[in-house]
Amino acid sequence: MNDYSKKVSVIVPVYNASKYLHESLGSILGQTYKNIELICVNDGSTDDSLEVLKSYQKKDERVIVISQTNMHAGVARNNGFSKAQGKYVIFLDADDRFNSQLVEKMVKRAEETSSDIVICSSEGFDGNTGERFDLAGSGLNIGIIGDKEQFSVYDIPENVFQLTCGWSWDKLYLRDFLVSNNLKYTDALVCEDAGMVFKSYAVANKMSIVSEKLICHRKFNGKSLDENRMNSWHSVFDMLFSLKDFLWEKNIYDLVQKSFKRMAAEHIIYYLIGISDKMIMEEYVRYFRNVAIEKLGINGWNQSDYSSEAAYKIINYLCDVKDVNNYMKALRTVIEDREKGLYYLQKKCNSQQETIEGQQKYIQKLSKIKRWNFDTSILEEKPRVIVYGYGDVGRDYCKQILEHKSGVLVMAVDSQFEQYKHETMQVHKIEDIINAEFDVIMVAVYSKTIAQEIRGLLINMGVPRSKIVWFNLEQGYYE
Repeated sequence: MNDYSKKVSVIVPVYNASKYLHESLGSILGQTYKNIELICVNDGSTDDSLEVLKSYQKKDERVIVISQTNMHAGVARNNGFSKAQGKYVIFLDADDRFNSQLVEKMVKRAEETSSDIVICSSEGFDGNTGERFDLAGSGLNIGIIGDKEQFSVYDIPENVFQLTCGWSWDKLYLRDFLVSNNLKYTDALVCEDAGMVFKSYAVANKMSIVSEKLICHRKFNGKSLDENRMNSWHSVFDMLFSLKDFLWEKNIYDLVQKSFKRMAAEHIIYYLIGISDKMIMEEYVRYFRNVAIEKLGINGWNQSDYSSEAAYKIINYLCDVKDVNNYMKALRTVIEDREKGLYYLQKKCNSQQETIEGQQKYIQKLSKIKRWNFDTSILEEKPRVIVYGYGDVGRDYCKQILEHKSGVLVMAVDSQFEQYKHETMQVHKIEDIINAEFDVIMVAVYSKTIAQEIRGLLINMGVPRSKIVWFNLEQGYYE
């Protein structure tokens, strides 16, 4: 007979997820394990998420709704955890799907093994097509632990941070374990969970797994918590610095340093390849060279400290790179070229399970979500448009204007116009704006800070403020 006496706190941060909530909350409240409390934290949603949450609260007394101003998922999880009463706690995402036996099987495993952490296998699904796929090695890497019923960092010191990636939603925690070790999420927009997850692996007395795929993780929906990282690149370094300090404080850095170095290099590369804006890339490279190299001790790393020769070469080139433009082109080629792109995915894939065709298909998915689109309502009155910036964002804006056929693309300008002389479209120097006739200048960059700098430059050139627009790609509105 199953034992449902142990309460489980299920904590879900919610931000503008109303169209997914009926599916996700339905699968949580429909769990075979009934002794749960569902703590939903509305993170300042601007859609009708709060109304949906309140409707579930009225129908099921197990639902608790908390509201906060928009402070991101990490703070939402912490606030939810502060209200948790369960022996166990699990942090789930508002747009995922869950097997009806998720909680039951995780709790059963925790009770059988007296584990501080239980991790389950998972799979991904395309939020647009519904197609399911393996999570390219980012999920639970069962091969690391072999046939161990339970384990700790001392059993897998050289691979502990390769056990999973740093997401939070496939783990059941003993609540007292999190409290006694003061483990919390950060307030960052991205990478808010990785530090907490990796720290928990380092100090857990016992961990165990459930090999079944009990969670289906939504990808490619454009709004998920894990799909915006370029504008918050500093978060990855904050996480790595904090984790390294924590490991030193616990006197286990020497034990796990090989695993830490591989994980750190992978994270630095992962965030690096997500940058498509030259100015942000320059900030990233400058910070890496001026701060991260010393704090992480990268100059002392050997090639054997990396997961692949390619990772070793990328990090070392990053240490010495002089021409950011050429570096960006090289990285773009790595991601877009199928054969060259395999080097990066190789360390993210279970080579025994994933075929070359599957890896190539994953690259194609990445490239599909790479396109940047603005709200075309601005083109309704057929304005004459100048696009400022011809990086990845600017290229996509130009394509969108030409495809829409409502507005008139006057020209694209860029401070590095000479590097685009071989492009099909002529790119002009910034000064050409002065003699051009136009109705609006679209600032084609991702970063709000950089957009503000460009706006100031244009105003100093005599461009009326009313003619300068920037579309906030993260939030989806004009500023």
